[in-house]
Amino acid sequence: MQSRRRRRRGSRRRLRISNGGLDANWLVRHGVPTVTFGAGQHNIHTIDEYVDLAEFYQGCAMAIALATYSDK
Repeated sequence: MQSRRRRRRGSRRRLRISNGGLDANWLVRHGVPTVTFGAGQHNIHTIDEYVDLAEFYQGCAMAIALATYSDK
């Protein structure tokens, strides 16, 4: 599902690792399987931090697609 949608939108998958704080850390510590993804943040927690709005909107669309997905 995700690969087809990505191809249609022309987006590509990128893995980035950040040491920022997330509520997901608490969930994982308590045994709750958790997935997180970024949405356009760059230079996080620096004076040069900014959000790329196109990437942010793409992240929002991905969240909606995942939340509403049904294989039925």
